[in-house]
Parts: sequence; structure tokens; C-alpha cells
Amino acid sequence: MEACPAVRAGAFARLVCWISLLSSTFLFFLRSVHAYVPGIAPT
Repeated sequence: MEACPAVRAGAFARLVCWISLLSSTFLFFLRSVHAYVPGIAPT
């Protein structure tokens, strides 16, 4: 019974890590696109 929430918490932490990694990559991409084409992303 104790292993199930631990596995679930580990998967949730992994998901949060992936989401933060993807969002930072997306923000970097958006910033570089905004540097070339002004007006796409408001800063």
C-alpha cells in the first residue's frame, strides 16, 4: 500500500520536471522567434 503513492509521487515529479523543461524550451524558442519577428509574442 505504501509503494503505490510513492510511485505516483515519483511519476508526478517526473511529469512536472518534463513540463517545466518543455515550457522553458518553448519560452526560449518563442523569445528567439520574437527577436526575429517582432509582434508575435508580447514581452
